[in-house]
Amino acid sequence: MSILNLYKVGKMSSLTEVLFIERSLNLLKPGGRMGIVLPEGVLNNSSLQKIRDFVESQAKIILIISLPQDVFIASGATIKTSLVFLKKFTEKEKLQWTKISEIAEQQIHEKYTYQIQAIKKAILQEGLSKPKRAELRNQLRILQKKKKFEIKAKIKSQFDYPISIGNVEKAGISAKGAEIENELIPLCKEFTENQKQNPLWQIFFNKMNYEFGEDGKMFRISSVVKPKRSFTRVEQKFLKTIPFSQLSLWDIKRLSIINSSKNELPKGAIESI
Repeated sequence: MSILNLYKVGKMSSLTEVLFIERSLNLLKPGGRMGIVLPEGVLNNSSLQKIRDFVESQAKIILIISLPQDVFIASGATIKTSLVFLKKFTEKEKLQWTKISEIAEQQIHEKYTYQIQAIKKAILQEGLSKPKRAELRNQLRILQKKKKFEIKAKIKSQFDYPISIGNVEKAGISAKGAEIENELIPLCKEFTENQKQNPLWQIFFNKMNYEFGEDGKMFRISSVVKPKRSFTRVEQKFLKTIPFSQLSLWDIKRLSIINSSKNELPKGAIESI
């Protein structure tokens, strides 16, 4: 039995990094978080779109950081990489995604059913010329592709959340392995403050109190409390935030970072679905 059969993504790709993503997600508990270094191809290769779709259906994308080309050259790796941070769906989020997906698929399916059936019926007509049959089949492919994209767009619009994206030119190590400036440190600070202002998850702490009963014995009282939130405005130099609904490829080159008081991205930076 092939090891690929043990993975859902095994039918989509045999790449080790792809299998590792699914394995890592499986090891997380609901709501658990992970960070992973991935080759740029996983983020922007059109042939791996199904892999990205799979991940998006299992976890929220917290942060994507594009690393410099030479960050791993000293270790013998020349492939450009990115850091991707994910948060596995909680049980509530999983149910929400499933419900939204089912409704979207049903609504869009009903929208296109008549058109698709009409084209299929026309293709089966006797005496139809080959050019006309080929034209109808092409129309059918386009319609089915449009239907698929509309379903995806509707799901993302209904399950929207903010995603942080960042780009660093210096990551603490040069191509020769020497220590240099590390822009990941201030980026981390920016993200921490952004998370406080726009939390994708909440952290609760167990508070312990000890009291004495009437019999003189000490007993412990445990309660779960939510920490107080304090905000510090930090200028966003390395990070920008985009909505999940506007994310197609996970490509920082397309999601270009620019300095803007309105936190706008350049026109055409995001590939529309």
